[in-house]
Amino acid sequence: MRGAFVCLCLCATGHFVPLAQASPSGIDDLIDDAQAKLQAGDDAGALAVLARAAKVAPRDPRPRYLSGAALAHEGKRPEAIAAWRSALALDDRLPAVHNELGIALEDSGDLAGAAREFRSATSLDRSVAASWLNLGRVLARAGDHAAAAAALAEGSKAVPRDADLRIDLSIALRHVNKPDEAVAVARQAVALAPTAAARINLGLSLQHAGKLDEAARELGAGVKLDAGSVGAWWALGQVERDRKQWPAAITALERARQLKESPAIVSDLIGVLRASGDLERAQSTLGAALEKSPRSLALHVELVRMLVARKRCDGARAELAKLPADKVEVISLAAETKRACP
Repeated sequence: MRGAFVCLCLCATGHFVPLAQASPSGIDDLIDDAQAKLQAGDDAGALAVLARAAKVAPRDPRPRYLSGAALAHEGKRPEAIAAWRSALALDDRLPAVHNELGIALEDSGDLAGAAREFRSATSLDRSVAASWLNLGRVLARAGDHAAAAAALAEGSKAVPRDADLRIDLSIALRHVNKPDEAVAVARQAVALAPTAAARINLGLSLQHAGKLDEAARELGAGVKLDAGSVGAWWALGQVERDRKQWPAAITALERARQLKESPAIVSDLIGVLRASGDLERAQSTLGAALEKSPRSLALHVELVRMLVARKRCDGARAELAKLPADKVEVISLAAETKRACP
């Protein structure tokens, strides 16, 4: 979960730091009333009460951060951001508000600002896994996978029993090409919580490390726990393809395609059908896919390969000439075609 409903997170966990001065008379009753309305889904009613509370206690951050929660729930993100900023201007020692503000900034496209808020949240309370996960995710979205890995490693030390932190850390380690470390961390996640997500992530890490037999076992276990995971079925199909286990690869890729009709998945399926020697089924699958996605580069790459497999070199060269020559996959395809059709 990216964040928590601010009123519940702050008031229930004790993250709110009381003001040095005594609260004005009646403010706590107003806050309780606003929270009750928020929990009942009455955002407008809560905002009306909070406006009164802000007048009664202008130095109390609670009316402002609770207003931010109500505004965010109404989809008024800029107003919610302003409310949370005003709360932090009164008291910047509120980690949950920093976290919620970070989420809103990320959703607004301000990744650098979001990262700053998530860092503030983790520095104020190192025990909240969600803040570390949010920090790692936003750094990865910004393309800084090394920083994401560093943050998630730090978070894993701070919250040593959280499996999700290790799952995200192993993903970040794969991005920075540290396959053995990624596998080790993924195994830790499974040991902490042998969920479908943890088993699938371990399978993906093993696939990235080239440990295909283990990858097939883990991905197989993962799809038994979560039969609706498109990515897991797809990865399992790729692993079985690389192991040259054609029937298992076809079964997995067919399942992935049933869950999500994607040219990339279908192109993998066509490649396996072709490699297994079933050219007729590969051809019919390719024809149907091209009708649905006539502009897919992946499918046109498979069309050239199919023509080569059928010894139709002139047709393969003609189709190859239609493809963008600067694409990496087309450059590789050109070399394949030249070897097969000198």
